[in-house]
Amino acid sequence: MICPYCNNKMEEGYINSSHELNWKKGDKKHSQGYSVNYDYNDSVLLGSFSFLKGTAVKAYCCRNCTKIIIDYSERTE
Repeated sequence: MICPYCNNKMEEGYINSSHELNWKKGDKKHSQGYSVNYDYNDSVLLGSFSFLKGTAVKAYCCRNCTKIIIDYSERTE
């Protein structure tokens, strides 16, 4: 993938987590940690959690301009 910010080649890889990955709009961090009452109305699921596999989402890294791009249509289940 070519970086849309600086036009250099990006490295393909994954972002891994032992929890579900979500993007949530706004400027505040989710301060309750891993609350079961998490508000999903304004969030985008990036990667589903699996007790056996954790969570992984494909991402592209540009080391030149320090950007990470996630195509969440390619999220792993």
